[in-house]
Amino acid sequence: MTATPVDLEQALRDPAAVFATPEDVAAHPGLTREQKIEILRLWEYDAAEAEVATEEGMPGGDGDLLRRVLLALEGLGAGSCADETGPTKQHAVLARRTERDSGASTYTRILAAVDGSAQGEHALRHAAGLARAFGAALRIVHVVDMGVLPLAPELALDVEWLAKARRAEGEKLLAAARERARADGVTAEARLVETATPTQRPAGVLLEEAAAWPADVVVLGTRGRGSLERLLLGSVADGMARRSPVPVVLVP
Repeated sequence: MTATPVDLEQALRDPAAVFATPEDVAAHPGLTREQKIEILRLWEYDAAEAEVATEEGMPGGDGDLLRRVLLALEGLGAGSCADETGPTKQHAVLARRTERDSGASTYTRILAAVDGSAQGEHALRHAAGLARAFGAALRIVHVVDMGVLPLAPELALDVEWLAKARRAEGEKLLAAARERARADGVTAEARLVETATPTQRPAGVLLEEAAAWPADVVVLGTRGRGSLERLLLGSVADGMARRSPVPVVLVP
């Protein structure tokens, strides 16, 4: 019997829209083990987020979903993302529940960094979910990295034009992100920021923005759009998690 084709891109955005249960993911013959684990880990984040919302008295949560996702992962020989992530991911979504159970205060200001990638959109979804759960303010930020603009005059490039184009792209990205947050029931503010010197890194800009607001938590994705973007965003995520004085939620 031929396995029913799976819309993998959709499953990696919203597992519950493609699969009825976590067990369906684990048993699907058309997916590799790695694909199943990635989908289930994304579902684990969603389930953990929903459980936090349920604890806050919001309707619609499935109290058994997180346990079932974890059991499905265990059946595939993969533990919880909270068990396997390195020290740069110690503030992932599941860690929030531990903080709350120990009496930690709730979040009131959530800073979400976006870059236009699918992972950035998923991070925004989680940030909006947190904002709903905690009744928190949400600020969406996009960093324009001016440090990677070509500086050699022999290239005959209009650097100022390139900078304006990047700013315009960033404004467009932020406008779309605000609309997505609004569709999720959250009114967010947006800020376009940029590196001030050729040597300043995006992580440093985000740290400054988080401190100036100030934010209680920073949410961002772990991968960007292409090879270079993945490298840069990975460096941003690592820098934020290592240097941030507030919790950092890294969403794969």
